[in-house]
Amino acid sequence: MTSLDDYLPSILAAAPGVAEPTAFARLIEAAQTFCERTRLWRDCDQFSVTPTSCNVVCAPEGADLFEIESARMESVDLEPISLADLDRKNPMWRDLDAGQGRWITQVEHDTVLVVPKCTGTLKLSTILRPSEGAEYLPDFMIKHYRQCIVEGALAEILMLPAQPFTDPERAQFFSMRFENKLSELARKSIRGQQRAPVRTRASWF
Repeated sequence: MTSLDDYLPSILAAAPGVAEPTAFARLIEAAQTFCERTRLWRDCDQFSVTPTSCNVVCAPEGADLFEIESARMESVDLEPISLADLDRKNPMWRDLDAGQGRWITQVEHDTVLVVPKCTGTLKLSTILRPSEGAEYLPDFMIKHYRQCIVEGALAEILMLPAQPFTDPERAQFFSMRFENKLSELARKSIRGQQRAPVRTRASWF
């Protein structure tokens, strides 16, 4: 992980005098938009689940869960379902105890609940984004996309009114570059570096 401090020189070069908290807040917002649009911050993890611990926290510190791509319990794909649909299909689901999970749902932010209660290994493939209070961003962002993240932040910073660095024209320039780059990366991420054929993706939550 890379500290937000490593992005600061690029911000200060274009917006001298901007307060660090402001710069960091705009960097986080740009990184969140970057992750949501490109879906490039992926994580695969597994969790031990028991009947008394079927609700697992699946986002690491400094990150929010944006989307679940897939969930498997042992050799079974779990079906995503909302709490409302779960209550409608099986009002007694909170009391179910079985040998194998069937669904995943959410009762709390950044968590996944396996239903029915069971024991096994839950494997999740997720899309993450930085949390509001994040102090670090993934290394791949600064290695490959530093300029994109910085331009997204500057598009907002330079629009701040009555500041020595206020410059709506440059803000618009950076905003267009940011949007163009996100659109390009979003198209590329559908296939990935492995050049896989495009398939319809399931919708999760």
